[in-house]
Amino acid sequence: MTPGNIQPAPSPDAPAYRFNWSTPILLSSHNPRTVYVGGNHLFRSVNRGDVWEVISPDLTLGKPGPSASTGHTITTIAESPLQYGLLYVGTDDGRVHVSREGGPYWTDVSDRIGGVPAERWISRIECSHFDEATAYLTIDRHRNGDRKPYVFKTTNYGGKWYNITADLPANGSVHVIREDSHNRDLLYAGTEFGLFLSLDGGATWHKHRGLPTVASTTWSSTRATASW
Repeated sequence: MTPGNIQPAPSPDAPAYRFNWSTPILLSSHNPRTVYVGGNHLFRSVNRGDVWEVISPDLTLGKPGPSASTGHTITTIAESPLQYGLLYVGTDDGRVHVSREGGPYWTDVSDRIGGVPAERWISRIECSHFDEATAYLTIDRHRNGDRKPYVFKTTNYGGKWYNITADLPANGSVHVIREDSHNRDLLYAGTEFGLFLSLDGGATWHKHRGLPTVASTTWSSTRATASW
């Protein structure tokens, strides 16, 4: 197979799409040929990038964005491993949307996240392996001079988010959250100061002593990022 450019592109008379410097890409756990890519819209391909469909409106606040030449973009995508078409999207301007039909219709649940200023970066969303209605998200505000950790959980498709930051270090931004695929009470949080584990669903956190105290992200073979 000859390598080629599979980046989603608009029609000639349409506005250019916007992509983050670290564009989120998600391979579906339900079909290995299905790929999601986040720009200012969410894109889906069912043939590994040969053809893309736009399955959302612009899910950001638009322009101006982080710079004069670009606007806001999607920073994280999550798909439920239990239900095809149950999708979450987070952006670099603090918005969170949910679709239970695989797009194109989305519910904005951004204002259901309490106790965090609107100026925020949604760093990761994770869908539960055990309960279709449960998901987790992390927020990073270090660009706003706020290095506090922010970790939340929903049990009703984003209708309400509960703060499970608990006793994570007070000055370490959280980059990623993962739920163990075999134990629903075991969570992993990758922070600016290393990897932390919770054995009780986020009620308490413990530092993983086997890894260095450096910025940590938890990786999976079904997640990727690209620079476009």
